[in-house]
Amino acid sequence: MSPLAVADGVSVARGIPGSARQSAIRTGDLVVDLETRVVSADDEPVRLTGKEYCILELLSLRKGAIVTKRMLLDHLYGGIDEPELNIIDVFVCHLRKKLAQVTGGNHYIETVWGRGYRMRDPGQVPPLPHP
Repeated sequence: MSPLAVADGVSVARGIPGSARQSAIRTGDLVVDLETRVVSADDEPVRLTGKEYCILELLSLRKGAIVTKRMLLDHLYGGIDEPELNIIDVFVCHLRKKLAQVTGGNHYIETVWGRGYRMRDPGQVPPLPHP
């Protein structure tokens, strides 16, 4: 199996208006190809789990807008066998680490406290504090 991000069967256009019109979304050095479901940074494929890809896909499709944890949970599970809402924090944490590793430490996902997450260009996202 290739190291490319392959999601586990979630339709790209499921409930997302206008998503079928775009084939790729660029944010900084990241490109999310909606047709092939491949994420790349500087033309190198990024290895993501299916859930991580789906989160990045939704955040990219709604770039600049706040996406709530409930929206992400619905996008990932569609109301079937949903885990607790805080699983989204875990997925986003792993996704952030992977994106920072492949982009030289750039931050793409902003936490909007009490509301959700937002995809932004790296210069617009404040860096996360290190513990």
